Amino acid sequence: MSKTFKSVTDNESELDVRANDCGVFIAFSRAGQILQASTFAPSDAAELMLAIGDTLPVTDMVREGSYEHFLGNAIHYLAKAVKAQESEAAEAEAQAKLEAEALDLFNAGVVEGEFQSGPYDSFAQIHDYAKPKWLAVARRAREINKEENNA
Repeated sequence: MSKTFKSVTDNESELDVRANDCGVFIAFSRAGQILQASTFAPSDAAELMLAIGDTLPVTDMVREGSYEHFLGNAIHYLAKAVKAQESEAAEAEAQAKLEAEALDLFNAGVVEGEFQSGPYDSFAQIHDYAKPKWLAVARRAREINKEENNA
């Protein structure tokens, strides 16, 4: 799908928005020549839409069912989507950091020459039954470190 928008100040200027293999492609052109273009990650789409929506003169005092009413709802839900996406990304980053710490602790206990698995390059390589235990060890190590730093 592609959508082209004409400039209100210059009849020869256009903004083209479409999907490509890498994400959201946006190009600014004048007289049919692309002057500037870039592709944005699909994960940025909601935030791009919200940035545009935030520039619109939408008020709370509109007739229900009107264009402005639906536009206001769309902006509201876009804002919620962006916050949810940011929250999920922060949670994933925190989990990845905890898993990296758990992997470091696991690998610290590996003794060369003993019958033991490891050392590993990735937390995913640790057996599923052992992962919760090593995550708990990493959480406890954080607590101990925090206690020592506060003492």
